[in-house]
Amino acid sequence: MKHLCLTGFALAALSAESLAGELNLNHVSSEAHWLVHVDMEGMQRTSLWQGLRARGVLEEIELDEFQEFEREFGLHPLIDVKAMTIYGTGTDHEQAVAVVTASSRVDAAIQRLAGEDGYRRLASGDLEIHSWGEGTQSFLAYVQETGPDERVIVLADESDLLFDGIRVMKGEATNLVTGRSSRIQARPSPGSFLFVAASQGLPAMDWTETTSQVFGLAERLSLDVGEQGGQLYARVGLTAAESKDAANLYDIVNGFLAMGRMFIGHADELPPEVLDFLDALRVQRRDREVWVEFVHNSLAILETLEDLDRNF
Repeated sequence: MKHLCLTGFALAALSAESLAGELNLNHVSSEAHWLVHVDMEGMQRTSLWQGLRARGVLEEIELDEFQEFEREFGLHPLIDVKAMTIYGTGTDHEQAVAVVTASSRVDAAIQRLAGEDGYRRLASGDLEIHSWGEGTQSFLAYVQETGPDERVIVLADESDLLFDGIRVMKGEATNLVTGRSSRIQARPSPGSFLFVAASQGLPAMDWTETTSQVFGLAERLSLDVGEQGGQLYARVGLTAAESKDAANLYDIVNGFLAMGRMFIGHADELPPEVLDFLDALRVQRRDREVWVEFVHNSLAILETLEDLDRNF
């Protein structure tokens, strides 16, 4: 079980959809219903990341996940991929645009991928579009040079989505800065390395029945995870249509926390520090908004996970 909890914790932060940099609101359509963003550069500056590296957890992941990725695509996720934002202008999370900021090694990766079966280079006006695959298994990409060692790549699996994303990125369509109104509120806190925002009609996902009931009361949702001064924070914000719905959300969340405290209190095999995690949670309500905030020392979290590794 050595490193099991720590490895799982790190993998959750480094999933394939979690490669990113600072959120650029100019790259997201004002029509976006939802977005997902992770700041990989910011994550690597945290004491949480440094603690995982010092414990050898990241070496295990890098050997398997990252080196395989680099061998296949010629890019190292931790070195070359600086930013990724995924957003959708509808409620179907399959209908999405990805905007990636990466190093100039993307150029060589594109050349390598051009040798794959099903590759086509398309021209649309002064735009050069790269296409792979056929039908529902295809995806398209546009690469723009934004600096000597920086490229912005727009990706989508449908041409309409791709060109919409290109227009937004180039400033030819309204974004979250220039749009007069937007469906989502994208305001990551300082130190944020994971940010999620969604409006009413959250993307279709495999929610449990209980989770569906909770989020069904929310018009807007946000998740913000980051680190400031060595303190890991996670903030979930829910905005309900009416104050009474917010009151119900507030009661439901507090009910979950009470059950968690009761369970942990009777689990003698768990270290007492696990209860500290629940005690670090704060629930607040203001009119139609409910906020759940977790703040805890990053290194203390890693130490507790190590205790769990040793004892289970």
